[in-house]
Amino acid sequence: MTDSKGKTGLLADAARLLRFLGQSWRSADASVRRGAVIMWCVGLLFVVFGVVGDVLRAWWSSMPFLTNLLTSATAFFFAVPFAVLVLQEASHRMADRAGRRAATDLLLESTHQLEKAAATLWPGEHSRHSPTGDRPITTTSVLVEAYEKVREMGKGDDDGREVAQILRTAINQWRLDQPPAQFRELAGRVGREVHRLRDVVRPRFLQLDLEWPLDQRLGLLSEAVDAVIRRGDWYGEGYNSWFEEAESYIQAFAKRPTISRSDAHAVMKLLERVKGVHRDRTMFMVRLSDCALRARETLRGLPPA
Repeated sequence: MTDSKGKTGLLADAARLLRFLGQSWRSADASVRRGAVIMWCVGLLFVVFGVVGDVLRAWWSSMPFLTNLLTSATAFFFAVPFAVLVLQEASHRMADRAGRRAATDLLLESTHQLEKAAATLWPGEHSRHSPTGDRPITTTSVLVEAYEKVREMGKGDDDGREVAQILRTAINQWRLDQPPAQFRELAGRVGREVHRLRDVVRPRFLQLDLEWPLDQRLGLLSEAVDAVIRRGDWYGEGYNSWFEEAESYIQAFAKRPTISRSDAHAVMKLLERVKGVHRDRTMFMVRLSDCALRARETLRGLPPA
């Protein structure tokens, strides 16, 4: 039983060695393969010469140094090509492993940056909720409801105080959901990470034949970043200006028994502006969390380096 297992192990080792040599030959440069063939041909000529010398030993046996030298040269011409092929394949594998580690480190660093940004926007939420809608964002519903209510007003019998209350509710919710300071700068940093992932990390993954499932999510996140940045100073002085304008409407409508259609239209435009800002910001936050989660899943699915 032991002999049988030993023979099986030797056969398996021999098969692995042959596969390794075959892979070494296939991955070798054309110049290396040409050199190996030339050296093997020279070695074969030496073998033929040596065999002829053994047959005609009358003159061959009297030159021991020459025979040893020819034997060494024959071994050299056969062994060196194999050694070069093996070393080249080993260096290729080491370089491939190092490249995988470097690509993984780049993705890991970018993933940390995306997760850090998501944690800043949704503290404690990005890891506990799916970014596909499980996290309730009540500001959206409040703004939409306020907009729809005001759109139905302005027919001459609507109380201005009711409009003021609707606008006050929207403002209060908007203040509760106000983004952190430097939100636009944070979006810019996320945009730079997106470009880094798309222009630096992705080519390395594809070059190493590693799975790269982030193209669609990076494209969506890039669109969301652009939408946020296009808002200009809305995430700074624009907020204060909007609140001041909304407060002026509240003060005016709180004293009116009725509102006109033009008044309702002005409030609708005011709410429409903040709805667009909130829509862009929410889209950015959702897509950021989605991309960060998918990047983390990609890291977990990578083969060990």
